[in-house]
Amino acid sequence: MRRAITILACALTALSLPACKSSDAQQQVANPIERSGNLCERVQPTLAGSWKAEDSEPWSRAPLSDNCWLIDTARSSHRIRVALSVLPVTAAEYVDFRKAEAQELRGSAYVTAPVDGGVGPESWAVIPAAAAPWIVVRSNDRLVRLKENSDGQGGIDELRTVAKAITTLAGGLPAAKAVIERPECTRGTAAAEKALAGKAIVRRDNLVAGFAYCQWGSNNHVVYSRAGRVGSDPALNFRYMHDAGTAASVGVHPVSVGTEGWQQSDGYLAYRIGQQTFVSVAAVPDISPAKLLPLAQAMAPTYGG
Repeated sequence: MRRAITILACALTALSLPACKSSDAQQQVANPIERSGNLCERVQPTLAGSWKAEDSEPWSRAPLSDNCWLIDTARSSHRIRVALSVLPVTAAEYVDFRKAEAQELRGSAYVTAPVDGGVGPESWAVIPAAAAPWIVVRSNDRLVRLKENSDGQGGIDELRTVAKAITTLAGGLPAAKAVIERPECTRGTAAAEKALAGKAIVRRDNLVAGFAYCQWGSNNHVVYSRAGRVGSDPALNFRYMHDAGTAASVGVHPVSVGTEGWQQSDGYLAYRIGQQTFVSVAAVPDISPAKLLPLAQAMAPTYGG
């Protein structure tokens, strides 16, 4: 079910997984995003062609990362999302992330699997037949993920070129603050840490379209809560789950949160507050539904519930 939800959202905006999650297809953020260092600004002068660097909206992937855009100044729709893990990633963790991605792909709409990325012995790439590719590398003990923003522009060779430039940057990668938090997210921290089964050692909180987008992370998991108005990804995902749940689809059940809430068997949860506010709560990788419902309930007042 989760794959169908995110395919719907991504079909309406820009396809962006791996194994396309609803958190990937978002509009640009007007709010400035606090971050220590910007990898796109660092690598942009080393690239051929005409590129500019911009901040990116949050992208809830594991490990929790800082994100930015490389944008082709001749074609603004041609852009590459660059995600740099906040925390160092060990060789063993890196292998586990690849295994988790392979498992996620098996449960998705893509008939594909990770292949050699061509940027060092540890890199991997995913090259779907009908979607934009992405590539993952480990550089200076940090995980770097590069993803074309839309189908039919750029390609895996372009991603490899940018990845190679990143791995050879003079001065290495930008440092990152472990914790960037907002007071709106505080009420969810205790429940998030229960879901993570430990302290959230990395945090990334932002305002997106006026709503708190809260992310709590461990070394290998991320849980998040985000919201939006009608037409946003949370609204689209809620509508799909509402339709599936009211049609008695297997794997979707009602939950007690907000005005109306629904949850999938993989834990993904969507609810609405009134008629105008829609919230998504999820984990990457998936965790037990019972662990995410308390987080949704704790965060509901933040969004007016």
